[in-house]
Amino acid sequence: MKNVVFAVISSLLFSVSAVADTPALLHFDQQSIAESQLSPWVQQSLYEIRREAWESERALLERGALELHVQKQAKAQGKTTDEIRSALLTIKPVSDGEIQAFYENYRDHIQAPLNEVRDAIREQLESIREQQQMAAVMEKLRQESGLKVLVPEPKAPVFDLPMAGYPVKGKPDAPFTLVEFADYRCPYCKKGAEMVNRLMEAFPDSLKVYYVDFPVVDLASGISTTVMRGAWCAGQQDKYWDYHTLAYAQQGSLSKNAPGTIAAKLGLNTRVFEACMASKESERSVEKATAFGRQYGVSSTPTFFLNGKRLSGADIENQIRGLLSQSKSS
Repeated sequence: MKNVVFAVISSLLFSVSAVADTPALLHFDQQSIAESQLSPWVQQSLYEIRREAWESERALLERGALELHVQKQAKAQGKTTDEIRSALLTIKPVSDGEIQAFYENYRDHIQAPLNEVRDAIREQLESIREQQQMAAVMEKLRQESGLKVLVPEPKAPVFDLPMAGYPVKGKPDAPFTLVEFADYRCPYCKKGAEMVNRLMEAFPDSLKVYYVDFPVVDLASGISTTVMRGAWCAGQQDKYWDYHTLAYAQQGSLSKNAPGTIAAKLGLNTRVFEACMASKESERSVEKATAFGRQYGVSSTPTFFLNGKRLSGADIENQIRGLLSQSKSS
């Protein structure tokens, strides 16, 4: 058992010889191990655990502040706390018209008759409305009562990703580096590619982009991996980004034959391309990229890192635009 524990801890270490710049978290083999010495995926996972705990703690503390406000108002107005709380948080009922509109907007995704999903839609819309009402109340408390949670927000790890050998576009000296892990068959990755194009167009002097293959869609079929090998082989003929664009353009019809079709459209040397597709080098290119992503905690696509920091949230494009705009104006 002792040997098993040692083996597990050893697998977590990224560089025990690195100079520690954070407090030690482990003592192992007569050494103090700092967080910065752990594998990147462990550092990222630790951050995500802390972030989730911090968000829960913040929400609880804000609810605590709300209760203090409710008690104060109840005393001032001569009412019960339930009456004050209800006045603050009661939402407008969801109408049948709103349910119908939601259903019409998402009919293609729901794929069920309205009468079967009406109650579920009502519950979802009510939940959204409750969250919005709570957010509005908390914002009012911040503005009027100076509410501020003092628990420090955890800091995300920043990695020096070794990008040599991966396809890149943009100015070499651009101050921002965006790394995207993606799968050509992933619908959200296609949207991600469109987002990257918009950002490159809006900030041509500020941003350079690396693309890293990370197959996740229907792995058993081997289609994603085959298309990725084709991208690498196109890159050997200096047509990587042209292939990249065409692969996403025909996402819905990608198959194991797609690389050859795309290569023909691009006018690549067919003999050289086919030899490349059959080579161990193209196979290893995808294996290397996949291992690289896993090393940094990537498990889904698309995943983005900006200047070494993993991005998260529903609106990554605006996050990036905000940072680039701020840098541009400073």
